[in-house]
Order: sequence, then C-alpha cells, then structure tokens
Amino acid sequence: MMEDFSGLALPPLFGGHILETELDAAGVELTAGTTEILESGGTPQDIQKDTRELDKRKYQALSKRVKELEQVNERMLARLHRVQRLTRRLKKERRFLMKTLDTYGDDYRNAEITIPLEDEGGANLDGIPGGDDGGSSPSTTNQPACGPKKKRHRVPKEKERDAQ
Repeated sequence: MMEDFSGLALPPLFGGHILETELDAAGVELTAGTTEILESGGTPQDIQKDTRELDKRKYQALSKRVKELEQVNERMLARLHRVQRLTRRLKKERRFLMKTLDTYGDDYRNAEITIPLEDEGGANLDGIPGGDDGGSSPSTTNQPACGPKKKRHRVPKEKERDAQ
C-alpha cells in the first residue's frame, strides 16, 4: 500500500515515518549508537554523557525539521489567504457585471456559451504543429490580447500654461 506524497512541498522522511535518514546524514545513529554505548563497557557517566549527546543531536535534527515544516505551513497559509481574497474579489466583480447586464436588459442568463476546455491534450488551439507541450508558459498566457498599453499624455495644468 504505497501512499502518494507528490503534493507535498517537502519530501516525506522514510515514507512518512521517523526521521532516521536525516539523523544518519547528520551523523546520528538510532540503534547502532545505543548498542555501541552499552557494549563499550565504559563508566556509567560516560554512557550517560554519550546518550545525552545522541539525544541532543536527535533533538536538533527534529527541531530543524519542525522549523522547515512550519515555514512550509506559513507559505501555504499565505497562499490560501491570497486565493480567498482573489475569490471574494472575483465574486464581487461577477455580481457587479450581472447587475449591470440586468440594468441594460441583456438576456445573458439564457445565452448559449461555448467554452473550449484547456484540459484536452489533443486539442491544439494555437494551430502550431507539435501538439500540446503539457502547459503554456506563464509569460504567454498572462499577456493581454490587445497589445501593449498606450502611454497617456499628461495635460498641462494652468500654472504650467501660464509659465510658457
């Protein structure tokens, strides 16, 4: 039973279990280290000191991972709030447009709408041979269709007219 972790911002550790891989990378051994300490036959103070160091390294590795996860959670929360604000704004705009169309007497509710789906992989809307490349680049999809904006010329104020 494999779980799908593809949607996670950080990869799961040990398939979602304890942080053994991170601890090994940091030089901390979970099982072998404790048996070595016990088998070394040192004084109880040395054994206690070694176990404290081992526990300290484990704690630091876990603390680092917790901080990383908190950062990811903060970013996800910020993204959620941005999407909520955007959704609210778009709903307001939609309501405004619907009211405006109603005041004009437009029968938009009964109009037939044909919307081409972008999810269809075989459909190539651009007419460029080669098929769909798995998604358009953001720079081309966000460009306005009307071309570049024209510059507005500033109208001189009365004070500037008098000075000329």
